[in-house]
Amino acid sequence: MALGDGIRRNIAMVSQGERDRLRDAFLKLDTQKFYQDGVSYWDKQEEIHKGAHAAGADVHDGPAFLPWHRELCNRLEALLREVDPQLSLHYWDWTTDPRATSDGAGGTVDLFTPQFMGSAQGDAGPPLQNFESTEPGHTHIWRQIAGGNSSVTPPPVDSDNTIVTAGDTQPQGNQFDSMRQVLQNSHNNAHGYIGGSIGFQHFSFHDPFVFLLHSNVDRLWAMWQTAPGKGWRLDPAQVYGVQGTAASINADLEPWAGNSGLRPWAPPENLHEAKNCLDPSVVTPPRYDTTTVVPAHWNEWESLGGVLTSAPAAASWQADRLDSFVTGTDSAMWHKWWDGSSWSGWESLGGVCISAPAAVSWGPDRIDTFVIGTDSAMWHKWWDGSSWSGWESLGGICDEGVAVASWQADRLDCFVIGTDSAMWHKWWDGSSWSEWESLGGICTSAPTAVSWGPNRIDTFVRGTDSAMWHKWWNGSSWSGWESLGGICTSAPAVASWQADRLDCFVRGTDDAMWHKWWDGSFWSGWESLGGVLTSAPTAVSWSPDRIDTFVRGTDSAMWHKWWG
Repeated sequence: MALGDGIRRNIAMVSQGERDRLRDAFLKLDTQKFYQDGVSYWDKQEEIHKGAHAAGADVHDGPAFLPWHRELCNRLEALLREVDPQLSLHYWDWTTDPRATSDGAGGTVDLFTPQFMGSAQGDAGPPLQNFESTEPGHTHIWRQIAGGNSSVTPPPVDSDNTIVTAGDTQPQGNQFDSMRQVLQNSHNNAHGYIGGSIGFQHFSFHDPFVFLLHSNVDRLWAMWQTAPGKGWRLDPAQVYGVQGTAASINADLEPWAGNSGLRPWAPPENLHEAKNCLDPSVVTPPRYDTTTVVPAHWNEWESLGGVLTSAPAAASWQADRLDSFVTGTDSAMWHKWWDGSSWSGWESLGGVCISAPAAVSWGPDRIDTFVIGTDSAMWHKWWDGSSWSGWESLGGICDEGVAVASWQADRLDCFVIGTDSAMWHKWWDGSSWSEWESLGGICTSAPTAVSWGPNRIDTFVRGTDSAMWHKWWNGSSWSGWESLGGICTSAPAVASWQADRLDCFVRGTDDAMWHKWWDGSFWSGWESLGGVLTSAPTAVSWSPDRIDTFVRGTDSAMWHKWWG
């Protein structure tokens, strides 16, 4: 068990030293960490719980119960990591009596001792003797485990398997709510079993143990989501089934959206963050020791340095290989690559570029790059596995940058915007370059292009209405243009990680990166992936369910965010 690996585990099965660190972190949240209004990080948790109700959020009796509490736990874990970055919010396995829960090595652990969570009966006492409660008749948190029964008595809850398979035989649209109701019933029984402050929902978040209980709630939801053959349970558009249109699923998560009046998310700090239960950060489960897979998720932005004067380009010629290209302050094209273990430095590939580069790979150790030169022609430079070629001119009079796709070995399809604002196409068939052909349209950005299968090409541009527009080649003819909506302030980017899958990215009016995808049947809505972009994004995939995106940031460096 690696401390700091981000995996939430059974609290009884981590080391005593790690339990001590978690205890100490809870104490520091109550005594050393404070919000701008003077309330401690810890005391704010009960205010948050009440603040959600004040804003009208249905977080206990409806479909938002699980996602709202996941957001609460995720945020609490982040606060714990401000105190101790290696900690995770571990869980109590509620099928066991917490006074004698298995340590996984043939013994048992008592979680309710003066060394960890305090007393199991009456006031919690040391080490939580200063954790107040606002409930009538009690000034500090208290417990009454198993109704005061001192003998080992497990809670009256369903087994993990019963919970995570509840509803599996029902239609897909009904499975989430069926599971949720069974899980919530066990959750309610677990609260009542601990009793005391935790026995009352409006006071339960005075007691740190409630987060070990709710980490277990989230673990069971995560197990349900990551069950084999149920990949749709990780899709925001599908996970909630028929409840996906419920008001509580689509409403902003409070109080963090700032509408409950609770500081610092409300004035005067205004640190609100508006997102709902469909947000990928909510749907994507944390990592637990009992989840069958580690689900793909969006990672945080990382800086790769450099001083960029263009949007990046990226290509991949094998699994876990990335080659990125940008225009530098000297107007040359620069190259930086990931070899599977580390990023290289930047190398100059020369040229005098007046556009962002484009790049694609059609086979192992092969990369083709394209830019617009000072003569407005399209120029080409390639890596053949051992060396870089010189630059060759492919002609044309190009007004906006280049896009390139490849649908088979030694095939290249290039796209630019001409002086007539139409999209123009030129291709290499393995032996010669074609002439330029017009594909029409009135484009206000550079194009982007990708291929997800033999003789298939999908292209995207921004139109005069700032929406993203799509045109594709199906192997025999070009489609018309279709609008995919949005308000784009940059050229689009696109990647594909399997047949009939498209992931599109643009910069929005808020300068964040926005994502829209085709799953083979339907287009999703737009989702924000954050960031502050000063260029169009680029995207590439090197394996199923993997996407790497690159942008220029406000510091002119290249920034990287990936799904996987």
